[in-house]
Amino acid sequence: MSANPIDDQIEAAVAHTGRIAAHVFASGSKVDDPRGWVQQVADDFAAAYLADLRGCGHLESPQPVFGAASQMGALWCLRCFYPRFREAMWSTCDRCGRTSPEGEAAVSAVTMGAVILVLCLCPQCQATVTAEQQGGPREEGRG
Repeated sequence: MSANPIDDQIEAAVAHTGRIAAHVFASGSKVDDPRGWVQQVADDFAAAYLADLRGCGHLESPQPVFGAASQMGALWCLRCFYPRFREAMWSTCDRCGRTSPEGEAAVSAVTMGAVILVLCLCPQCQATVTAEQQGGPREEGRG
C-alpha cells in the first residue's frame, strides 16, 4: 500500500484493466508488450491524447479507460465506449484500411496501464501483426 491514496487507486485501475482485457479479448488477441506496428499505433495514440485531451466526461478518477485506433487520442469510460464498440467502425482495418465483411474483422487490444486501446484488423493484417508480436526476443528500445 502506498502513502499516496491516488497511487493505490491507479494500481487498482491498472489491475482491473488487465482483468477486463483478459476476459473480453481472446487468447492471442491481447498485446501486453507491443512491438512494431502495434507499438507505433500505441505511441501515436498516447501522443494524440496528450496533445488534445478528448473523451467522455467520466474520467475524473482512476479507472479502466478505452480508446480505438480509428479515433486516435480519444478516451472513454466503459459506459461511453461500449456503444461505439458495436458500431460499423469495427469492419475497417486500422492497419490497411480495407473493409471486411461483417464478422471477419479481428478485434485486438493493447493494454497501456489503465488504457485498453482497441484495434480492428482484417484477417491478413491480423496474421501479419500476430506474427510480428510473436517475433524473436526484443532488443533494447523499440520492437
